[in-house]
Amino acid sequence: MLGDDVLYKPVTELSRLVRSRKISPVELTRACLARIDALNPRLSAFATVTASRSGGGVALAAPPLLPYHAIRPAPATITDTVARTPQLSTLGKLINDADLADTLRGAGPYTVFAPTDEAFKAVPPATLEALAKDKDRLRAVLLYHVIAGQVMATDVKNGPAKTVQGANVALSRSGTFVTIEDAVVTQADVPATNGVVHVIDRVLMPPVKP
Repeated sequence: MLGDDVLYKPVTELSRLVRSRKISPVELTRACLARIDALNPRLSAFATVTASRSGGGVALAAPPLLPYHAIRPAPATITDTVARTPQLSTLGKLINDADLADTLRGAGPYTVFAPTDEAFKAVPPATLEALAKDKDRLRAVLLYHVIAGQVMATDVKNGPAKTVQGANVALSRSGTFVTIEDAVVTQADVPATNGVVHVIDRVLMPPVKP
């Protein structure tokens, strides 16, 4: 079974791999269906797979006009939304390590700027090791990514915003382009029952108190 490292490649790269026969089109389709099923079994029940012997093409067929809730999983709490999002697995683990899972399942609402696994890979290993040994510091770093209230991308105002950690972060929006400090929002407005999640491409570090 193909892993997420393949499935999350750009479409052009996947097409190249199929054309060069490095991966089978049927294998790719089965992996996509498995990912769909993991997110929402109701949708994969509708999908069918056909493979063309001549061109190796693959088609996913689903009935038209599927309702929105059949395509996207029903909203869950922020903790559970992060947990079921493959590219946020590191953040999900750290939320549990910092004993913040219940907090982010609370009523809120909260706005969470969620760094991806790739963003955490850019953090020096020594920093991550230090955070793993200091729960209070880990909590501070994670809460620096959280703002009280539900702030959708279109609601972002240019200027400072206070985090749950206590320090301010600089928010900016130009059209659909949103940043927080030096991080870019790569996926905005992921709904949660107690707020909203914005996926970002960097891990933010709170300012060091003198």
